[in-house]
Amino acid sequence: MNSVARRYAKAFFDASKEFDIEKAKSELKELTAVFDETNLDYYFFSPLLDKTKKHALLNEVFKYNDFMPATRKFMTLLIDKKRIDLFPSIIEHFTDLYNKEKNILKVECTSARELDPKVMDQIIQKLQNTFKMNIIIDSKIDSSLIGGLTLRIGSRLYDFSIKNHLENIQRRRQWH
Repeated sequence: MNSVARRYAKAFFDASKEFDIEKAKSELKELTAVFDETNLDYYFFSPLLDKTKKHALLNEVFKYNDFMPATRKFMTLLIDKKRIDLFPSIIEHFTDLYNKEKNILKVECTSARELDPKVMDQIIQKLQNTFKMNIIIDSKIDSSLIGGLTLRIGSRLYDFSIKNHLENIQRRRQWH
Protein backbone atom coordinates (compact mmCIF):
# COMPACT_ATOMS: atom_id res chain seq x y z
CA MET A 1 0.00 0.00 0.00
CA ASN A 2 0.92 3.59 -0.49
CA SER A 3 3.36 5.04 2.06
CA VAL A 4 1.87 8.52 1.56
CA ALA A 5 -1.58 7.16 2.45
CA ARG A 6 -0.04 5.48 5.49
CA ARG A 7 1.43 8.81 6.68
CA TYR A 8 -1.90 10.64 6.25
CA ALA A 9 -3.73 7.84 8.07
CA LYS A 10 -1.22 7.94 10.93
CA ALA A 11 -1.48 11.73 11.23
CA PHE A 12 -5.29 11.62 11.32
CA PHE A 13 -5.24 8.66 13.70
CA ASP A 14 -2.93 10.48 16.12
CA ALA A 15 -5.03 13.65 15.92
CA SER A 16 -8.23 11.62 16.44
CA LYS A 17 -6.90 10.08 19.64
CA GLU A 18 -6.77 13.58 21.13
CA PHE A 19 -10.45 14.17 20.31
CA ASP A 20 -12.69 11.13 19.87
CA ILE A 21 -11.22 8.17 18.00
CA GLU A 22 -14.51 6.27 17.97
CA LYS A 23 -16.31 9.19 16.36
CA ALA A 24 -13.47 9.66 13.86
CA LYS A 25 -13.70 6.01 12.86
CA SER A 26 -17.46 6.29 12.56
CA GLU A 27 -17.18 9.44 10.43
CA LEU A 28 -14.68 7.86 8.05
CA LYS A 29 -17.01 4.90 7.69
CA GLU A 30 -19.89 7.29 7.03
CA LEU A 31 -17.88 9.20 4.40
CA THR A 32 -16.97 5.92 2.72
CA ALA A 33 -20.66 4.98 2.60
CA VAL A 34 -21.59 8.37 1.16
CA PHE A 35 -18.91 8.03 -1.51
CA ASP A 36 -20.00 4.49 -2.36
CA GLU A 37 -23.74 5.17 -2.41
CA THR A 38 -23.60 8.40 -4.39
CA ASN A 39 -20.56 7.83 -6.60
CA LEU A 40 -19.13 11.09 -5.26
CA ASP A 41 -15.72 9.45 -5.26
CA TYR A 42 -15.81 9.74 -9.05
CA TYR A 43 -15.92 13.54 -8.73
CA PHE A 44 -13.54 13.82 -5.77
CA PHE A 45 -10.94 11.59 -7.40
CA SER A 46 -11.23 13.23 -10.83
CA PRO A 47 -8.30 15.44 -11.83
CA LEU A 48 -10.70 17.34 -14.09
CA LEU A 49 -12.62 18.88 -11.17
CA ASP A 50 -10.74 21.78 -9.55
CA LYS A 51 -10.19 22.29 -5.83
CA THR A 52 -12.90 24.91 -5.47
CA LYS A 53 -15.58 22.61 -6.84
CA LYS A 54 -14.34 19.73 -4.70
CA HIS A 55 -14.52 21.96 -1.60
CA ALA A 56 -18.07 22.99 -2.51
CA LEU A 57 -19.02 19.35 -2.96
CA LEU A 58 -17.45 18.44 0.37
CA ASN A 59 -19.30 21.27 2.09
CA GLU A 60 -22.56 19.86 0.73
CA VAL A 61 -21.71 16.49 2.29
CA PHE A 62 -20.84 18.16 5.61
CA LYS A 63 -24.03 20.24 5.54
CA TYR A 64 -26.15 17.12 6.11
CA ASN A 65 -23.89 15.42 8.64
CA ASP A 66 -22.47 16.45 12.00
CA PHE A 67 -18.75 15.82 11.49
CA MET A 68 -16.05 16.83 13.95
CA PRO A 69 -13.90 19.82 12.96
CA ALA A 70 -10.88 17.48 12.80
CA THR A 71 -12.56 15.31 10.15
CA ARG A 72 -13.62 18.39 8.19
CA LYS A 73 -10.07 19.79 8.27
CA PHE A 74 -8.60 16.44 7.32
CA MET A 75 -10.84 16.04 4.27
CA THR A 76 -10.14 19.66 3.27
CA LEU A 77 -6.42 19.01 3.58
CA LEU A 78 -6.70 15.95 1.33
CA ILE A 79 -8.34 18.09 -1.33
CA ASP A 80 -5.85 20.96 -0.92
CA LYS A 81 -2.85 18.62 -1.17
CA LYS A 82 -4.42 16.71 -4.08
CA ARG A 83 -4.43 13.50 -2.02
CA ILE A 84 -8.17 12.87 -1.95
CA ASP A 85 -7.66 9.99 -4.39
CA LEU A 86 -5.78 8.21 -1.58
CA PHE A 87 -8.89 8.23 0.63
CA PRO A 88 -9.66 4.48 0.24
CA SER A 89 -6.06 3.56 1.17
CA ILE A 90 -6.06 6.04 4.03
CA ILE A 91 -9.23 4.43 5.41
CA GLU A 92 -7.60 1.02 5.19
CA HIS A 93 -4.47 2.19 7.04
CA PHE A 94 -6.55 4.06 9.63
CA THR A 95 -8.56 0.89 10.29
CA ASP A 96 -5.36 -1.13 10.68
CA LEU A 97 -4.02 1.40 13.19
CA TYR A 98 -7.33 1.43 15.05
CA ASN A 99 -7.45 -2.38 15.21
CA LYS A 100 -3.88 -2.53 16.47
CA GLU A 101 -4.60 0.11 19.13
CA LYS A 102 -7.75 -1.72 20.28
CA ASN A 103 -6.16 -5.20 20.08
CA ILE A 104 -8.60 -6.32 17.38
CA LEU A 105 -7.93 -9.06 14.86
CA LYS A 106 -10.11 -9.13 11.78
CA VAL A 107 -10.78 -12.62 10.44
CA GLU A 108 -12.51 -13.48 7.18
CA CYS A 109 -14.45 -16.71 7.62
CA THR A 110 -15.77 -18.34 4.45
CA SER A 111 -18.00 -21.39 4.70
CA ALA A 112 -20.05 -23.50 2.33
CA ARG A 113 -23.25 -22.45 4.11
CA GLU A 114 -24.26 -20.15 6.92
CA LEU A 115 -22.74 -21.32 10.18
CA ASP A 116 -24.80 -21.93 13.30
CA PRO A 117 -24.30 -19.10 15.83
CA LYS A 118 -22.99 -21.59 18.40
CA VAL A 119 -20.35 -22.81 15.94
CA MET A 120 -19.39 -19.22 15.15
CA ASP A 121 -19.07 -18.48 18.88
CA GLN A 122 -16.79 -21.52 19.27
CA ILE A 123 -14.61 -20.33 16.38
CA ILE A 124 -14.37 -16.84 17.88
CA GLN A 125 -13.54 -18.27 21.32
CA LYS A 126 -10.82 -20.52 19.88
CA LEU A 127 -9.31 -17.62 17.90
CA GLN A 128 -9.40 -15.33 20.96
CA ASN A 129 -7.63 -17.97 23.05
CA THR A 130 -5.04 -18.57 20.32
CA PHE A 131 -4.26 -14.97 19.37
CA LYS A 132 -5.10 -13.25 22.69
CA MET A 133 -6.97 -10.55 20.76
CA ASN A 134 -10.54 -9.41 20.27
CA ILE A 135 -11.89 -11.06 17.13
CA ILE A 136 -14.09 -9.50 14.48
CA ILE A 137 -15.44 -12.04 12.01
CA ASP A 138 -16.38 -11.13 8.47
CA SER A 139 -18.53 -14.06 7.31
CA LYS A 140 -18.92 -15.06 3.69
CA ILE A 141 -20.62 -17.95 1.92
CA ASP A 142 -18.96 -19.91 -0.90
CA SER A 143 -20.83 -23.08 -1.83
CA SER A 144 -17.86 -24.28 -3.90
CA LEU A 145 -16.13 -25.20 -0.62
CA ILE A 146 -18.63 -28.10 -0.37
CA GLY A 147 -18.26 -28.13 3.42
CA GLY A 148 -15.96 -26.89 6.14
CA LEU A 149 -14.52 -23.38 6.11
CA THR A 150 -11.54 -21.17 5.43
CA LEU A 151 -10.12 -18.51 7.73
CA ARG A 152 -8.11 -15.61 6.33
CA ILE A 153 -6.10 -13.77 8.97
CA GLY A 154 -4.04 -11.03 7.41
CA SER A 155 -2.19 -12.63 4.52
CA ARG A 156 -2.48 -16.18 5.90
CA LEU A 157 -5.16 -18.61 4.76
CA TYR A 158 -6.20 -21.58 6.89
CA ASP A 159 -8.19 -23.92 4.68
CA PHE A 160 -10.38 -26.49 6.45
CA SER A 161 -12.73 -27.00 3.51
CA ILE A 162 -13.83 -30.30 2.01
CA LYS A 163 -12.89 -28.88 -1.41
CA ASN A 164 -9.29 -28.43 -0.24
CA HIS A 165 -9.25 -31.87 1.33
CA LEU A 166 -10.45 -33.47 -1.92
CA GLU A 167 -7.89 -31.51 -3.95
CA ASN A 168 -5.13 -32.73 -1.61
CA ILE A 169 -6.26 -36.34 -2.06
CA GLN A 170 -6.27 -35.88 -5.83
CA ARG A 171 -2.74 -34.40 -5.77
CA ARG A 172 -1.45 -37.31 -3.68
CA ARG A 173 -3.01 -39.80 -6.06
CA GLN A 174 -1.25 -38.13 -9.00
CA TRP A 175 2.11 -38.58 -7.28
CA HIS A 176 1.63 -42.33 -6.86
